[in-house]
Amino acid sequence: MRWSKDEPYTFLKLESDTTVPVATLTATWINRDGAVLHTQRRTITELTPPPA
Repeated sequence: MRWSKDEPYTFLKLESDTTVPVATLTATWINRDGAVLHTQRRTITELTPPPA
């Protein structure tokens, strides 16, 4: 990770979207007040290892 924030009561929300041509996974860190602390989005291509 390239970011860091010391924030208690934080949770991770994961969303996948397979309705687009290249499926995506979005990770969002949210604090207990509902404020978004950080979001990262990756495509299936980025998450798939290259063939061996």
